[in-house]
Amino acid sequence: MAVSRREFLGAAGSGLLAAAARRLPAAELDRPMPNLLWIMTDQQPVSTLRSYGNPVVSTPVTDRLAARGMRLGNFHLSAFPCGPSRTCLLTGREAHSAGVTQNDVTLPADVPTIAELLRGVGYDLGYFGKYHLAGNMYRQPGGQPESNWQRVRRADAGRFAYDQISGGTGEDAPVHGFAPWAGGWATYHQWLRRSGQGQLLEQRLFGNHAILPSGPDSSHAFSQVPAEFHVEQYLAGQAADFVRQRAQRPGPFGAILSFYAPHHPVAPPQPWHERYTLEQAALPANHRDDLRGKPFRQRQNSECYVLPEWSEEQFRGYVRRYWGYCGFLEQCAAQVLQALDDSGRADDTIVLWTSDHGDMVAAHGMIHKLGTCGYEELLNVPLLLSYPGRVPAGSHSGALCATVDLVPTLLDLIGLPRPAELDGRSFGNVLRGSATEHREAVVCNWMEQGLVVRTKQQKLVFNHSPRDLDEVYDLVADPGELHNLAPTAAGQRTAEDLHGRLGDWLRQTHHPYAEPTSARRNEAIALVLARPKITSCRWLGGDQLELAYEWAVEAPLTYREKCWCYAQFVNPALAGDASIAFRNTTWPDPPTPQWQAGQTVRIGPLKLTIPAGLAGVLQIRLGLYDPEARRGPGQIVGPRANNNAVDLAKLRITRTAGAVTAVELLE
Repeated sequence: MAVSRREFLGAAGSGLLAAAARRLPAAELDRPMPNLLWIMTDQQPVSTLRSYGNPVVSTPVTDRLAARGMRLGNFHLSAFPCGPSRTCLLTGREAHSAGVTQNDVTLPADVPTIAELLRGVGYDLGYFGKYHLAGNMYRQPGGQPESNWQRVRRADAGRFAYDQISGGTGEDAPVHGFAPWAGGWATYHQWLRRSGQGQLLEQRLFGNHAILPSGPDSSHAFSQVPAEFHVEQYLAGQAADFVRQRAQRPGPFGAILSFYAPHHPVAPPQPWHERYTLEQAALPANHRDDLRGKPFRQRQNSECYVLPEWSEEQFRGYVRRYWGYCGFLEQCAAQVLQALDDSGRADDTIVLWTSDHGDMVAAHGMIHKLGTCGYEELLNVPLLLSYPGRVPAGSHSGALCATVDLVPTLLDLIGLPRPAELDGRSFGNVLRGSATEHREAVVCNWMEQGLVVRTKQQKLVFNHSPRDLDEVYDLVADPGELHNLAPTAAGQRTAEDLHGRLGDWLRQTHHPYAEPTSARRNEAIALVLARPKITSCRWLGGDQLELAYEWAVEAPLTYREKCWCYAQFVNPALAGDASIAFRNTTWPDPPTPQWQAGQTVRIGPLKLTIPAGLAGVLQIRLGLYDPEARRGPGQIVGPRANNNAVDLAKLRITRTAGAVTAVELLE
């Protein structure tokens, strides 16, 4: 039964929003308050949806939402990843404003969620699924002790800092105004036991995102839990039951169905892992990216950047399982929409589908999410919203909108004023079709390690902690973000403009460390982005060895002191505690401060003496070192690189009767 604001306020209205709602025009007071059904996935990029241009996937639920309402093509994260993003989505506050700039931080009790904002005007808002803002999320499977920890902010003069302490309610108890509540741990496990499936709980990798995967993401993985007992099926069933029951009572209601999937491990239940063939699972156009000229951290993140290791078949397998997982979620969500249809309340309900962030899904040769990058695959998420009679059916918009704007927008659509403490602003006029634009730029705070500012044409990724190469992309000419323009004159001009926008945003949103953050742009980048290669290694006879190698410099060295190039021959078993059996240090010519991007610096050939009696296999390690400061100048790009050194190859030395008889370079 629909209830108008006037009817509710006359009977029981109280609280901040209720008091403000009394000042609304009479026409608004007499209009029924809509219900809210909010479906949120975890780690879903727009590339997984037919309504966003994927011609292969079958996505009937989101197709229906797109047909009944509006598809927003430029809905961007205000913070990344899960915890900070959910903070923005559920509170309308910037992550730094709410004090949740990293994962696993407990949302402070004095930061109201949408549930607390709507309670004052009569809403019951149930929550079903992953929350990630109450601590104690990560449990140990198989009856092992719970980890039971959370992060809380501590005072720090120069940066956001957190302490890890015990406690937190995890996904098991109603918090922040949401009720009823069903999480993915205790209540799900109770349901499994009632359903005769308690034996599943005794196995490894059962809980949170891992629902008994058959193998790692590099394999043809699937969940060993039948689809009808999967956590997503349980959560959708709980949300559907709530809608059916609550719709029979007067007054508005809301439900948030928050799936754990398709977050990795990407192991959907059978048969969804084979819903699409390998041939259908086309790789994205920006799949093959060697990341040259991009931040060092991207190439060194071997969990995400798997292009050097994975085959094309492995990537295609990941893509098809990802698509299948998203299809399974749509099947689960369909029962909630059916319950809404059956209740007769669909025409006075706002229904929306979004995600807390994306996944790389083979773009740039990456998988997962923490690729230390700000690519569109992670930060541009779907938003499909229907509200019959208020949002034009079958419409779409390219307006730049941010996740921090969602709560103010929902309040606007409901007909309630925006509380002054919110950081976001409503894009309700875009949804109604009376405006075509919303923001000139959107900003994403990446765990206080970086900031991303994006206009419709350009993007700056400012990597400030630790200071690394920045990225500038022309999103019109290079939508796949393959070419970092930061080193170019045009890119530097773009960076200047977008840095100015970042500074304005930091101050306007009252970031507590606005000035120190802005100042980091002038810090030197103490990184040697170079790839060493051995060009010659041969035995000269006796104990004499000749070695030559080179550095292919990708970016100029900003470290201004001269450094050694060194070659170490390492084997702990042969060299005792020091590990290094013998070495060479050489002052390069030209000196390291003169190295320029694109230059190849050749070292040697060098003549080295093999220590008497040394035989066996040794690791060849090449690096740079400042002997005065007693440290390396930065970090090196390349497989098996570690800080200022990289292990390249192995050398086998053979002796017979005490004399060297062979020296062999091993790949």
